[in-house]
Amino acid sequence: MKNKFALSLLILAFGMTNVLAQNKMVTATKASPNFSVTVKSNPSTGYSWSITSYDKNLIKPLGHSYQTPNTRLIGASGSETFSFKVLDNGFTRPQKTQIKMQYRRPWQKSNGGSSMTITVQTR
Repeated sequence: MKNKFALSLLILAFGMTNVLAQNKMVTATKASPNFSVTVKSNPSTGYSWSITSYDKNLIKPLGHSYQTPNTRLIGASGSETFSFKVLDNGFTRPQKTQIKMQYRRPWQKSNGGSSMTITVQTR
C-alpha cells in the first residue's frame, strides 16, 4: 500500500547562517555546520522516517527525536527531527551532497511510503 503522506519539510538551522526553507535544500558554512530536518510524522500508523543514505565522509547524524502534536486528538500527526553536522572535510571546497530519507513501516519489505532527498551545500 503506497502512502501518499503529504510531506511538510522544514529545514531548521541551529545557527544564523542557515535559513528556514521548504525547498529541501540547506546551506552549511564552517561557522554554522549544524542543521536539522523536521518532517511531519504519525507513528500511530506504524510509519516513521529513517535515513537511508548520506555521505559519511561529509555528514554526521547527531540525533533524532519525535515531537508530539499540540492537540489531544487521537491519531494526530507530530513531527520527527533529525540533526546533522557537516564535518570539517566538507568545507575544504564548496560541495553538494544528499541525504536520502524514507517514510515507511520498518517491518514491511516493500518500498511503500514516501521518500525525499535533502541537498546539503557547503560554502
